[in-house]
Amino acid sequence: MQDKIIEALRQQTPERAIATADEWLAVASDNAQAYRWRAIARQQAGDAEGAVDDIDRAIVLSPEDSRLHMLRASLLLGQQRTDEATDALNRASQANPNEFGAYVLQAQLAFARGDLQQAEEFNRLAARVEPDHPRLALIDSMVALQRNEVDRALRLISQAIERAPEDAHLRHAAGFVYMAKQHWGFAEQAFRRVREEVPGTERLRTLISGLMARQGRLVDAADELEPLLDDANAPPSLLQVAGRLRLQAGQPERALPRLLAAFAKAPSDPQILPLLRQAWQAGGTAVGEVRAQLEAALATASGVDALWATRLTLEPVDSEEALAVIDRWLQAMPDSPAGWSARMNLQRRSGDLEQAEASAKRVLQASPGNAEAHAVIAERLRQRDPELAIAYLQELRDKAIGPGRAVLDRWLARMHADSGRYEEAIALWSGQAKEQAANLLPLPPVSHPVDQVPRGAWPEMGEVDPEQPVALFLWGAPGSGVERVAAELGAFTAFRDDRLQPNAPVDGFQRYVSIEELSSGQLDGAEMIREWREGLPARGIHDGRIIEWLLWWDNALLHALRPHLPGSRLLVVMRDPRDMLLEWLAFGTPSAIGMLSPLQAAQWMRAVLWKIMEMNRDQLLGHALLKLDGIEDDRQAIIEAIREATGLEVPQRADVTAAKFFPAGHWRRYAQALEEPFAVLAPVAAAFGYKET
Repeated sequence: MQDKIIEALRQQTPERAIATADEWLAVASDNAQAYRWRAIARQQAGDAEGAVDDIDRAIVLSPEDSRLHMLRASLLLGQQRTDEATDALNRASQANPNEFGAYVLQAQLAFARGDLQQAEEFNRLAARVEPDHPRLALIDSMVALQRNEVDRALRLISQAIERAPEDAHLRHAAGFVYMAKQHWGFAEQAFRRVREEVPGTERLRTLISGLMARQGRLVDAADELEPLLDDANAPPSLLQVAGRLRLQAGQPERALPRLLAAFAKAPSDPQILPLLRQAWQAGGTAVGEVRAQLEAALATASGVDALWATRLTLEPVDSEEALAVIDRWLQAMPDSPAGWSARMNLQRRSGDLEQAEASAKRVLQASPGNAEAHAVIAERLRQRDPELAIAYLQELRDKAIGPGRAVLDRWLARMHADSGRYEEAIALWSGQAKEQAANLLPLPPVSHPVDQVPRGAWPEMGEVDPEQPVALFLWGAPGSGVERVAAELGAFTAFRDDRLQPNAPVDGFQRYVSIEELSSGQLDGAEMIREWREGLPARGIHDGRIIEWLLWWDNALLHALRPHLPGSRLLVVMRDPRDMLLEWLAFGTPSAIGMLSPLQAAQWMRAVLWKIMEMNRDQLLGHALLKLDGIEDDRQAIIEAIREATGLEVPQRADVTAAKFFPAGHWRRYAQALEEPFAVLAPVAAAFGYKET
């Protein structure tokens, strides 16, 4: 789409470019770049007002894109000829080669289009007219930023501002340079001065708000957006940002109205519903009120699968009420693959595979590649003849390409496993794990060799401050079932799983390099804990109370925790290490840590579990071992185990559904297929009290 728009603009046919951008937005309404290119096309067509409107929408979606703000600034910061189309600017510069303003503006527009070479060319033409003009640094610094020459950009813009301290354009550019240097406060002040002094720059509030949030000032960041939200035409994306900030600031009651307004404007937006659910939960909204709000939305948007799926979560799993919701869903959307899939899964869980097979065929009519539906049909075939099921999946796999093949590999491996073909199952799982490893996190490093469990000198345990809130850290090796414990702890507002999300905090508990730096003394434990504490407000934690799901554990963290967070506790979730390895291989892990081979993964797991053994043996930190063996799929038993380990009274949530995984001791079926990896794990398994066979 982008190439078609560029070609239309080069041919001076902006109407065609606008039409192409419209097609793009029809299938990607949340794409900031689609709005940017339509703005450029509208600007070329002379529709400055429409261009600004599109830029505003793009800025909400991507507030830190300097090109968007540069394009907007070219129209609104009072330069010469800012309301003229590009072809008129061409004529101006051709008629008067000394037209400095025309060259500068064309350079800015070229930069906004992403054409750095043309931007530099126009800037050189402008320099021939006025070689000492401070405004020349504008494009030079922005181009340097795009090329990741941050220090050069800072030098250029700083020198220009010394010569023209009141130039709003230069301050505007300086803001982006400060952002690149992560000088969030300086960037905020630069953009704030532009917003306060230059008419038409109110939309800079979105950028200023983001900078305030980066500094942990979440309430201020949310307040900054308020003037933009009073507009009846406030886009749902902006309302969504405002609601998210209020949630992070611990203000669910103020988040809810904004998110409901966004929801009313864009009920099909997949990003709004999860935020709404979080607001409902954090604010203690009654189930009846949530149900009423969803029913109101369904009355006007009954053709949105996500709404029905969310509505379904309010009813007990596999209940008559849940079935009634699915029936209404399919009445409103008779051909919905998601609706039929919901019915299929309900029927499968109830054991009615015959009806589940019929529903699976309806799913496949609308969605031929649906792996779950194929799996149901394969399961029915397995009941008749396992060979038929394996042949069915093998044929699908041979025809499949891309992600669909990986899904079928998992089902085919499971079918082999269920049929007692353990070697074939392990071969498929191992091949898939190796393929996926490149796109997953590497194994975290280990701070000392596997077979050495030193009783080294640890820092003295600090004095516990009774006034200081206790931090509870949660960790479990891949395959331990830690996600099942996390699902229950999610009932607490203090629980955070963001370390496993794309927006993970960047601190010492996240960075792999902390293991080596803490062990060597290069990283000061006090500094690490200070950085962690300062980052809590940006994560919505304002009183210091947190239940923190860690991505990794290494005893090197004790160099920070023992002296500087002595009241903290660690909850370690585990099972028989051989069961953990098998489950990791077959199902992956929420931490997205990859494995190149079962043997390599076993060697790493042994090393990490020796760390836990060392900590447990020498009581190096307040902790508890929560073993899930035998209770993997028993929610009530897991909740009771959490209570015994932590003293927390965990409320049971209706929206938690735990998938069925391998039972305790299942590894024995694979004793031959995984003989070498299991031999590696045998000593540490025995150390934790698990039987050899």
